[in-house]
Amino acid sequence: MATETNQLETGEDYAREMIPLSARQPLRSPLVVWVGWVFFPTGITAAITVTGGFTFMDTLWITLISCLLLGSISAIIGTVGQREGLSFGLLSNFAFGKAGMKIPAVLVPVTLWGWNAINVSVAALMLSAFFNIEHMYWLVCLITGAIYVATSIKGYKYITYLGYIAVPAIIFMMAIAAWKGVVTIGGWSKLMGVVPDAVGSMTLVTGLTAIVGTFSIGAGTGSPDIQRWCKTPRDSVLVSVITFGLAYSFLMLSGAIASIAVNNNDMVSVFKLLDLLMVGAIAIFFLTWTTAVTDYYTASLGLSAALKIGKTKGCLIVGISAVLLSMIRPYNYLVFWLTLMASLAVPVGGIIAADYFVNNKGKYPDIRNVTANLGQMKIPDVKWSAMISWAIGFILIQWTTSANFGIPPLFGWLGAFIAMIIFGKIIPQPFEQITK
Repeated sequence: MATETNQLETGEDYAREMIPLSARQPLRSPLVVWVGWVFFPTGITAAITVTGGFTFMDTLWITLISCLLLGSISAIIGTVGQREGLSFGLLSNFAFGKAGMKIPAVLVPVTLWGWNAINVSVAALMLSAFFNIEHMYWLVCLITGAIYVATSIKGYKYITYLGYIAVPAIIFMMAIAAWKGVVTIGGWSKLMGVVPDAVGSMTLVTGLTAIVGTFSIGAGTGSPDIQRWCKTPRDSVLVSVITFGLAYSFLMLSGAIASIAVNNNDMVSVFKLLDLLMVGAIAIFFLTWTTAVTDYYTASLGLSAALKIGKTKGCLIVGISAVLLSMIRPYNYLVFWLTLMASLAVPVGGIIAADYFVNNKGKYPDIRNVTANLGQMKIPDVKWSAMISWAIGFILIQWTTSANFGIPPLFGWLGAFIAMIIFGKIIPQPFEQITK
């Protein structure tokens, strides 16, 4: 087993084993990584979209409720990772079985890969507009992508260093955008009094779904990868509360204020109209940088657990392919694919939470029974209760989305959670102790 120092210095970060308590990090470390991850352009885009259909006060309440839901999901599944010291991919061994875990452990990286390609593309669009080299968009994709991949390869330690610089910079830049928006529109009273032309065109359900959907995959499946570094369950919960309750809501509301002030819902145009193109370019670069590296990091952990490859190799596979995909402006083509992937990925977090806290009373066997073949415990190859619950969660998301009913990501997560408890009793597949 590699030493703790080697694990952190090489960037392998306990990809296929439990993080020992001695290697856990103080609260500020996983917090700055998580905040950096949720600081991403799509969050601003979602907020800008919602502001077009509601008044600012309605947008405020929709944002706060959405962030409360995301924070709750993150706290639940993230605490599983913290208590066991395991990544999402390794936890899937117990919830889905030794063979069954390969599906969710690969599915989530594929989904993050697609979203990452879109984020790199957004950064390249903003930067090429700022430097007036739109015709060199492809080169900007390569340069920014190379920076992102290189940082992620270095692992959790360097992602944390990036967060210490980037997160304050993003907060400062978005605060400037919000302040300039308030000044431009003539003060807070004018901002509160704005009634968008399209007000009433979007239902409350649609608004909630738009914001919850932006980070339902990360909150529901990526939380263990970050919060396994926390020293205590309390720290894990605090990370989720601060990340979504304060940081994510700030990002979206500051973007919404800027959008309302200039009556425009295009991100690049908003910063141009506020005469803040440089501020926007810096903010978007850091937003995509902190998100991209954590996308690569989380995706590579899943691939490492499923395919038994090193985390660094997994990061290179995901990162390079995402950067190449970004060059064809994928946001024009990937919406349906990513929506489908989200429907498949979101229920997985509910399944793991139910399996851990309810079906297994808050304790999993030693992961070395799976990865090192200790021979003391037999893990089922496929847990059929998880597969059935997964299908139920997926169907719920698809049905409620098509019916424009409720909050589909939340329904899918909760549906899978409840189904896992029920079918865990109907089709029991306990871990079997081997008698020598």
